[in-house]
Amino acid sequence: MSSRFRLIASVAVLSGCASASTGETQTTHVAPPPVSVRAIATLPDEAQLGAGDYPADIHSPTYLGIRDVPGQGDWVREYKLHVPESYDPSVSAPVVFAFHGWQLNAVAYAIEGAAWQKKSDEAGFVLVMPNGIQRAGPGGSFNAGTCCGNASEEHLDDVALMRAIYGQLAARLNLDRRRVYAVGLSNGAFFSHRLACQASDLFVAIAAVAGAIGTPVFAPNPSAKAPSDFETCAPKQPVAVLAVHGTRDRLVPYRAMLPSLQEWARLNGCTAEAKQAAQPESAGDTSCLTFAGCRGGVEVTGCTVQGGGHCWFGSKTCGIGVPNGEQMFGPNSNTLDATEAAWQFVSRFSR
Repeated sequence: MSSRFRLIASVAVLSGCASASTGETQTTHVAPPPVSVRAIATLPDEAQLGAGDYPADIHSPTYLGIRDVPGQGDWVREYKLHVPESYDPSVSAPVVFAFHGWQLNAVAYAIEGAAWQKKSDEAGFVLVMPNGIQRAGPGGSFNAGTCCGNASEEHLDDVALMRAIYGQLAARLNLDRRRVYAVGLSNGAFFSHRLACQASDLFVAIAAVAGAIGTPVFAPNPSAKAPSDFETCAPKQPVAVLAVHGTRDRLVPYRAMLPSLQEWARLNGCTAEAKQAAQPESAGDTSCLTFAGCRGGVEVTGCTVQGGGHCWFGSKTCGIGVPNGEQMFGPNSNTLDATEAAWQFVSRFSR
C-alpha cells in the first residue's frame, strides 16, 4: 500500500483538552479545539488565484482547511484544489467537485485513482477535492444519508459544506456558476446524488459510479447507525444524472441503480421508457441507456458494466490509488473509462 494512500496515522488527531486554574476553589476548562486529522493550510487571500495546486504539493497529507461552517460540529473540514494550466481569470471556468469513497481520501481517489488532475488540465475545469471525515481508522466519509460512516451518523451538513467551499473559491477564482458538476465513487457517488437532490441550484449535472440515492427507500444496504437526515429527494431544478454500476459489485449491489434512475427520470419529467444512449456509447462490456425528453434539456443515463465490480472503471487501481485495487474491488471494465465518460457527460450541460 502506498504511503500516499495510507491516511498518515502519524499525524495526531486534535482532541479535547482541559486545563485547571491554580485557584483553590475554581476550575476553568478550555473548550476542545476543532477536530482535524491532517495538517491544515490556509487558502491565500488574493482576489485571484493562478494556475496550480493548493496546497502546492498535491500528494502531501496537508489540506486546505475550512472552519466555522454550520452543521459541522467540531470538525475542521478539508479539501485540495487544482486550477488547470490553461486558467485565464478573464474567462469563467467550469468546476468539478470530486468525491472519494468511504475510507479513502481525496488524493487516493481524485489524483492517484481517477486521474482527475490530468483531465482538469486537458479540459480546463477547476478541480475541487473535498475530504470526508472519520473519528477512528484510516479514511473518511460524506453524509450521503444512509451512507456512510461518522459523517452520516453525526448528521453533518455536508451539502452546506460544499456550498461554503464553492463560496470560498468563487471569491478568488472566476468560476462559471452555470457549469458546476459533482462526480464520485461509492460513498462519493451516494453524496453526488444527495447534492443533486438538495443543491440543484448549484450543481447542474452529476456522474455517480457504484452508488445510489441515499434515502432509506433506495439504499440497498443501509449502514447508518442513526436515523437518516436525508428522507426525500426533492430537487428544485432539473439535474442531469449519469449512473455507472457493475453487475458484480459486492459492496453496493447492482440492483440499486435502476430504482435510482427511475426516480430521477420521474423527478426530471423524462420519458418513462429508456433507449440506447448516444453518450456514453455502448461498447464491449458496457451498455448505456438513457431517459430522454427531460425538463430543462437534461438527461438521465445509466451504464451497466457486465461483470464489473465496485470499481472506478478504467483505472487500474479501481479508483483507490493502490496497485491492487482491481484485486480488492474489481473486476474492471475492458471498455469504459469512467473519468472520460463522466466528464464527457456532465460537460454537455449548463444551467
